[in-house]
Amino acid sequence: FTTTSPLLLLLSPTTNKTINKNMSSQAKDITSETTSTTEHSNSTDSNNAKNEVLGMKKVLMDSKVKCDTTGKQKSVWAMTLETFGMADGHSKGGDVVVETLEEGLEILNEHLQDKDRKLQETQNNDNEKKDDDPSTLCTSWMDLVPLNEFEATQDQFLAAFLKWATKDPDSANTSKKGKDKHKTGKGNINVSKARRRLDAYFEWMDANMAQNLKEKPLTRESIQAAAKVWDIQITYTNEGLFVWWVDIGALDKEVLGAMDSQEHLRYLVWFSHFVIFDAKAQDHGAMIIENLGRIGFWKMCTLVPMDLGAKLDRLTIGILPVKMKSIYVFGAAGWMNILMTMMKPFMGKKMRDRMVVVNDKKTDMQTYCDELVTRAQIPQGFCGLQGEARRDAFFK
Repeated sequence: FTTTSPLLLLLSPTTNKTINKNMSSQAKDITSETTSTTEHSNSTDSNNAKNEVLGMKKVLMDSKVKCDTTGKQKSVWAMTLETFGMADGHSKGGDVVVETLEEGLEILNEHLQDKDRKLQETQNNDNEKKDDDPSTLCTSWMDLVPLNEFEATQDQFLAAFLKWATKDPDSANTSKKGKDKHKTGKGNINVSKARRRLDAYFEWMDANMAQNLKEKPLTRESIQAAAKVWDIQITYTNEGLFVWWVDIGALDKEVLGAMDSQEHLRYLVWFSHFVIFDAKAQDHGAMIIENLGRIGFWKMCTLVPMDLGAKLDRLTIGILPVKMKSIYVFGAAGWMNILMTMMKPFMGKKMRDRMVVVNDKKTDMQTYCDELVTRAQIPQGFCGLQGEARRDAFFK
């Protein structure tokens, strides 16, 4: 997630209203606070980081990207906040909940049949059909899903959305606001929430991948070059969590920038589907362990073009039906500490608990990861750590 837009892990619509109002004065006050609370940052470093954050905020406000849903131009900042708001989805009054996956699959399959009927009606209506409409490239919405590449079925695909929309056992009885009283049915699987996520998935794939997939099917062989550049690794914890390892500090920035944006997009779409169809990721959730390599804010946000970053953010945060349990960040530069201090008062408890910035000047990364996932589940050579898990396991 954080490779393309670190703000997505730190902002919410609430913070936007407050920070836009008094950004400069807050940043000044927070710099002072950060200087006193962050031992590895001196006053000059904090001021530099503050200026970097303020400068990037302006860039994010001024830079425009196309919104997939409306086709209109929006600021990267607005897209960031919108995507962030989609991270966990929302329960609504009247949502249908069920007890079993079988019940949920029946409802989602009927919903998909209805979507396909409407798609065909639109395609047969010359007054509504547009030559440049990506949806005219497929006869069924499921044509956008690379089932064959992952040897998966339609039910397995739909089940991923149902599992994502299942309330965790430890939170099933914690509601204090009575939000569940308007839901229809018994159980912990919110089918309506899953359906909304599914519709968002099809909308994104339709807008960003339909034409490309028709010209060049998404296969493991076709994304190898980009996969080598990103060098994302995976392992699993003893509890079954899917672990997503990213070493930003080790990326070859020159090669990354020279590669066509569509190749980056294809790879990360492929990888996202790999996660979608991973049984452990669906049953237990996932975590990210990331090394930023002390990268500056500007370099971090410009690793890939901003329009590509916005698309990837929407896919991985706002659409991917996988529960992200935690995110551990190593090698954070001074701007991350300032930004975290700035955002903490406005971040929801889930996000605060989920996001862990490790002070690796005080904490040994090897020891930390050994205790977090065990050495057996650290990829060999990741950040110079001693690990026993083979690299590129998902390609084998």
